[in-house]
Amino acid sequence: MTGSKEFRLAGPEDGLPCTNCGMVRSRADLDRLLWCQGCIDASRARAARLGWGIGVVVAILAALWIWLFAAPTDLVWGGWAASLVALLWLGARFGREITYGVYRARGGPKAPDALPGVERPPPGLR
Repeated sequence: MTGSKEFRLAGPEDGLPCTNCGMVRSRADLDRLLWCQGCIDASRARAARLGWGIGVVVAILAALWIWLFAAPTDLVWGGWAASLVALLWLGARFGREITYGVYRARGGPKAPDALPGVERPPPGLR
């Protein structure tokens, strides 16, 4: 072979719909799950907000446990406070990643028929 040929996937023209929002984008602008960058950013922001809420709940539960069961002395308040801050950050981080993974796995409810050949589920099953 003397020339190199560019590999192209078969599909409609040069664009595919985002499976989350349904807007047609070029294939280069979609990720492997066919989400556009705007939908990815929106999902990450929503997951970050929920993740901080999860982190706050984890830190409050840990503070209650420390106060009621561990009965800290006056000498180690700084250590307990540092532990709560670390739990807040870790809880927020884990919450954000798990929530983002769930958002991506569930897909976008706004455009379930974005891919050709995929039937729209009945309204009660969304």
